[in-house]
Amino acid sequence: MSAYLVNMIIPNVYLSFLIPVLAAYLGTIVLVYIFSVRELGKIFAIATTALFISFYPFLDWSTYFMTDTIGAFFWLLQLFFIYKFIKTHTNKWLVLFAAVLAISLLNREQNVLMVPLLGLFQVLGWAFKMPVKNKNSALMLFGISIFVVFVFIVTSFILGQKNILDTLVYTQNSYGLKNNTYTAKGACPAPLVVFVKCAFHIRRI
Repeated sequence: MSAYLVNMIIPNVYLSFLIPVLAAYLGTIVLVYIFSVRELGKIFAIATTALFISFYPFLDWSTYFMTDTIGAFFWLLQLFFIYKFIKTHTNKWLVLFAAVLAISLLNREQNVLMVPLLGLFQVLGWAFKMPVKNKNSALMLFGISIFVVFVFIVTSFILGQKNILDTLVYTQNSYGLKNNTYTAKGACPAPLVVFVKCAFHIRRI
């Protein structure tokens, strides 16, 4: 989707794929610094960001025209909006979170995992006696994430988009490098394997 949108402005195939990945790469670095500087101060934030930039998987995957780097950026951006909403209780951060979650779902379906993450945050908040105001904000985040993901799933079903079986077939075909045909039974291994493969499923831009 990102490549398509860029191509509408810049009709160049190479740049259409390069610009979203590069922007996400730089954006991820900025967000890592923002998170670090709030807790560690400028000096350690710079050191932390430098270590993150030199982290091999991040360097490696950011060189491919795929959604991994873009997905990392959107995930960190959602966490940033969650942090701001919990801290300020300002509705604009909730709206921004919902909007980014919706957009990120179009990029990588793994963002549905934001729902269990916020559910876990809600449970931990009750367990460790988080302030009532923060609990309410966390509950609102949890609720809006469920709503956005539900709309995404229903819309995908209505429009006949790829489902979990397609994801499994794609994964078992070495992410599109092969073209084997699987039945529903053959494409679905043990539940744990299903979860892991779906969670780390990679879809091209």
